[in-house]
Amino acid sequence: MSAPERTRQQLDPIGTTGVASISVVLLLCLLGYCAIATLAVGDRIRFPLVAIAALVTLAVGVGLAAVSVSPYRAPLRQGRHLVTLGVLLCAAVLAEVSTWGVPVLGWQSWGPIAVGGLLLVLGPFRPARELICSGAVASLFLGFLVLVEAGDYPRDVPAIVAVLAQVTPVLALCFAGSAYSLGVTRQLLRWQQDVAESNGEIVDQLRSGIATSVRNDRITTLDREVIPFFSRILAAGTVTDADRDRAREIAQSIRSIMVAEVDRSWLEVMIETAGGEGPGRSGAAAAVIRDPDRLAAHMFVEQRTAMRALISALRDQQGFTRDDLDIIISADGDLCRVDVAARVEANTYPRSTFVPYLALLRSAFDEVEMDFDPPSLRIRFSYEQH
Repeated sequence: MSAPERTRQQLDPIGTTGVASISVVLLLCLLGYCAIATLAVGDRIRFPLVAIAALVTLAVGVGLAAVSVSPYRAPLRQGRHLVTLGVLLCAAVLAEVSTWGVPVLGWQSWGPIAVGGLLLVLGPFRPARELICSGAVASLFLGFLVLVEAGDYPRDVPAIVAVLAQVTPVLALCFAGSAYSLGVTRQLLRWQQDVAESNGEIVDQLRSGIATSVRNDRITTLDREVIPFFSRILAAGTVTDADRDRAREIAQSIRSIMVAEVDRSWLEVMIETAGGEGPGRSGAAAAVIRDPDRLAAHMFVEQRTAMRALISALRDQQGFTRDDLDIIISADGDLCRVDVAARVEANTYPRSTFVPYLALLRSAFDEVEMDFDPPSLRIRFSYEQH
């Protein structure tokens, strides 16, 4: 799996799901603005077909960007960012060619604004440094294009004015997007650091309580099995063969309990805490966990957090019972593959219900897939063994 990037989407995947709809609206507004700007300079367009091609290319780029920011496609990687930026640069070039030799400045020159607007929209999804680099390269490219075109401009339009008109919108909007990205990621990292420090203090405070709880559990076991047995022997005054057999049974029982406690994975503990204790036992969220190779132990903290969030979301579904969940973790070379099968209400819309959790899973795991054939829901993903 790729290392997490310093973006809001990867540091706060659930919180960023709401940003996607705003981003799509901004992209549509950008497309509408460019169409209006094209109509406004209709009398100065020398190549109408090229102008139409520019708008079509822009629409393709906006569509790619809208799909890329969708939480169903999270996280947005560098490759999709660069492809979308390349398409919008092509649209900007076509728009400039359509009015070649005719100065179109200000708001009517929509190419730089479209490119800068894309970088602004991608602020929550890409690192600040990458946005700045993209904006710098795009502004240099567009500035060079206009510098070449400036040779055909009337003499009353200085070349430097045309170049600045092309470069300024890209840089301004790109710096705005990168400033947002940098500010939000710094706040999130600071918050995560504070939470980690607080968790450490809480663990220290709870450690003594946990030790007491474990000791009480052991004493309860002794009170239930061992003490009555010894009391009976003391009262009888003799030890029979039956007593010896019973002592071996008690010792084996205690040994089995201790081994089970040691072998119990964090996933099994989490399931029990969520309301169930394993196959065939009572509990609102009991699950059948098949992990013979103990592969759950290879998950990082972020992956365990995502897994807990998914189980909690399934547990909260109406009518969910202890027989409705099955978790299989198997080895596939250096990968661990997880298959989560659940039964949910037929009227559940998993795409909308679980979209925040899918975004969280995609930020922590690879190959995340979801299938829904009512009432069966299956979610599959993988991670590397460490």
